Amino acid sequence: MKRYRVILLFLALGIILNLMVAFGAAMVFGIAESKLPTWESEITPTEIRALMAEQTLVDWYQHYPILGKSVSTFAIRRLDLSDDQSRFTRGGIMAGQTGPFLSQLHIGWPMSCFQGWSAEQNLLITTDQAIAFGDASIPYGVKPMALIINSLTYALLIAGTVFGFRSWRRFIRRRHGRCQHCNYDLRGNDHANCPECGTEVTKA
Repeated sequence: MKRYRVILLFLALGIILNLMVAFGAAMVFGIAESKLPTWESEITPTEIRALMAEQTLVDWYQHYPILGKSVSTFAIRRLDLSDDQSRFTRGGIMAGQTGPFLSQLHIGWPMSCFQGWSAEQNLLITTDQAIAFGDASIPYGVKPMALIINSLTYALLIAGTVFGFRSWRRFIRRRHGRCQHCNYDLRGNDHANCPECGTEVTKA
């Protein structure tokens, strides 16, 4: 039973750390153009078609956007789109002819586990599966498989760190002639067990 409790504890810590990394990165760096330290690249045609397939989020009146770039930094990726006629419908509201801007937002590491949409038209920002935060938008649309994989990754990292530290500590204590459990000084002790805590003495 104790083993299962330890596993559940590490899983819970993995989930918490995953959420902290994803939303923490979004809060610290922001998703807005002015805040995000970025690496930029062109969006591939495959990525554009995948975005266009999400009809529940956006209906494009023109064929494909001619302006598209991928902007990313640690735990954040933003796909920016606009079309040649600057016209699209989103959420049932017709955008005008003055250059609307649409972004798909992703947060999470090592995989993107939350996503959402942000649109700007005439300085009016609207969101879908995202929360406006200052001049940024924080996505909260869950990607279940990525969320599970990220949480398991962090759980394994935490478990490896904890057990690795404990093994290193036991090694150091044995090397210096101390009890690996309670750190009692065993130099000159001929007993098979530690006189302080009763742990079996293992010679270095």
